[in-house]
Amino acid sequence: MVHHEFYPDFGINYVRAVEPFTLGELFELLVKANENPQIAEVLAQPTLLDLRFVDLASVEAPDIRRHLMKKTSLDPRLTRIPCAYLVKGIAGQATLRMANMFAELSGLSPEDHTIVTEDIRQALHWLADLTGKTDDDVESMVVRLSHESVKLFPRA
Repeated sequence: MVHHEFYPDFGINYVRAVEPFTLGELFELLVKANENPQIAEVLAQPTLLDLRFVDLASVEAPDIRRHLMKKTSLDPRLTRIPCAYLVKGIAGQATLRMANMFAELSGLSPEDHTIVTEDIRQALHWLADLTGKTDDDVESMVVRLSHESVKLFPRA
């Protein structure tokens, strides 16, 4: 399952994936944007993709290649988005680094348009550099996103 929120005051999209999750759900979000210029304008902004709550170890190289192959049919504004990936564990980092390498080799997105980290502050600071936000803005977003987590996972 994929949840999307745009935070205009910070200038980023926040996409959170939770189980059950498939790469197809991320692609569907991009297809909607590809078909609607208003959604595309929003989704073309820098993005924080929070994958901490999904098992990325189950995503295999052929799945990633298929996903990237499908993305070649989309508007390049939607495939070259600066994206901070928030993951949990070494398996998540390895999967995303492999995906980013495949994306660069496929000509979809340069690897320097991404960061893979387990640290939300590091991810938000990287995005803040792109959107011109301050350290105070980053701290505000950390608090805001922690409240979003409580709404999505009230028992966690």
